[in-house]
Amino acid sequence: MTADLSAMSFEEAMAELAQLANRYAAGLHELGLRTGDVLVSMVHNCAEAIAIYFAAYQSGLYIVAVNWHLTGPEVAYILGDSEASLVFTTASYLEPLSELHESLPRLERIVLTIDECEALCLADRLRKAGMTLAVQG
Repeated sequence: MTADLSAMSFEEAMAELAQLANRYAAGLHELGLRTGDVLVSMVHNCAEAIAIYFAAYQSGLYIVAVNWHLTGPEVAYILGDSEASLVFTTASYLEPLSELHESLPRLERIVLTIDECEALCLADRLRKAGMTLAVQG
């Protein structure tokens, strides 16, 4: 999110958050997620975390919050048990998640909250791990 919500009035911040949630919901639909699918959110406390929750709810998705303090085996268990097909996260978790990909056959996509330039730099690494990179503007 490019705007600083703390510098806005409550109404402006909620409107900005709603627009972001709507963009995320449209993106999730374009990625093929449908009512009843599972999305994992693994991000720090930020506006994008709230927006992805709103997007998941309005799209009829189940959302599983994964604490970013957990270890690789703990995250792998949650991802496998939830049967998530998509993880919404930040670039700092990309490498640990890509290492878990082999043991998570249902995990099809990781969506990062980064800018397009960073995403393109990471795309090759993901392809080598057998994963798809989705760029959300």
